[in-house]
Amino acid sequence: MSKRSVAPKRSGGKVGVQLKLMGVLIPIVAVVIVAILVIVQSATSKSILAKSSALLEANASSTVNRIEAWMNGIAGRLESEADTVEFNAQWTREEMLAYMGSQTDPNSAVPTGMYFGTANKEYFDASWEPGPEYDPTSRAGYKDGVNNSAFRFGEPYNDADTGLMVVTASRALKNSVGATYGV
Repeated sequence: MSKRSVAPKRSGGKVGVQLKLMGVLIPIVAVVIVAILVIVQSATSKSILAKSSALLEANASSTVNRIEAWMNGIAGRLESEADTVEFNAQWTREEMLAYMGSQTDPNSAVPTGMYFGTANKEYFDASWEPGPEYDPTSRAGYKDGVNNSAFRFGEPYNDADTGLMVVTASRALKNSVGATYGV
């Protein structure tokens, strides 16, 4: 018998196909996974953004409602005090200041109480006495309020006495015949 040389079988053919197949499938699977992650992230981002916007709007609306209720409460209190001042316009300066001082509550939103100036430049304030040169009619609150029949809030400003941010609420004070005599 003749000796024949038997060539070893190459198992590389199958391994080569498997490697090629894995070389194609792994990048495709990776791209699909990345695409799915991008789509999920985008959808989640949009959902979170929409829910956050709705929550922010609801909170802002709630805050606006609370502030409006607070402002209406202050305006109502001031309206009552202004009605008392108007009704008792014949009081002496001391009687007026005594009444105004009785309405001062340091724990309220109006800690220094109500104050007003008259058209003839008199100033009534239970917690502060200005110098003789003080002209209440030149103040922004007076100018804003002289034509208001109901209390309106002015622009915020820093109070010179306390350094705190404050807002003036003002309206005209009428005498018994309906003429404006102060703010």
